[in-house]
Amino acid sequence: MQAIHEEKCTALIGAPIIFRDILTHSDRKKYDLSQVEKEIPIQRIVQAYGLTESSGLLTSGLWAGDEIKVADRDGNAVPIGQQDEIWARGYPTMAGYYGDPEKIQETITPLC
Repeated sequence: MQAIHEEKCTALIGAPIIFRDILTHSDRKKYDLSQVEKEIPIQRIVQAYGLTESSGLLTSGLWAGDEIKVADRDGNAVPIGQQDEIWARGYPTMAGYYGDPEKIQETITPLC
């Protein structure tokens, strides 16, 4: 809450428990959270689908610089309605696995 207050944050991404803790914390009224509350009503918490690796990117809407597509295992976009893999990249998406270049090579694929 102190960081939200000091940095005048306008958006937050996190697990629902984080927002529940903010809403119910005894010190909540000590901090100015109005920038976040103005942009996103913090009284309303919505559960979104998303992986740890991509946060809410997959369902919250794209931000500047984000890319997302449904593609086959070779990276080719598939027709609308066809099920396959979700490929995404952007600011809130992980860049790799710390200290594990083999896992990065195995998992992270160039997009578009």
